[in-house]
Amino acid sequence: MSKITASSRNNKITFNEDKPKFMISRRKIKENKKINIYLNNKPLQQVSTMNYLGILIDSKFNFRENISYAAERSSKLIHSISKSAKLT
Repeated sequence: MSKITASSRNNKITFNEDKPKFMISRRKIKENKKINIYLNNKPLQQVSTMNYLGILIDSKFNFRENISYAAERSSKLIHSISKSAKLT
């Protein structure tokens, strides 16, 4: 991270320090380790689920949360469409 920070300073690029998060992939490891990563002397938030290009990915690279999220959005959309279809 220190190389990224130094490179960004040289190229006059700034990062929003509130948005960056990191996730540790735990496919076979069952222990939960707390790792501290800093950007501009501020700790980054460690998350277990991350949204990347509209896809929810968890630390085990399962898409269960993404599927349940898509199903929830679909059911809300179907409900609103059926509700508006009954009005006309």
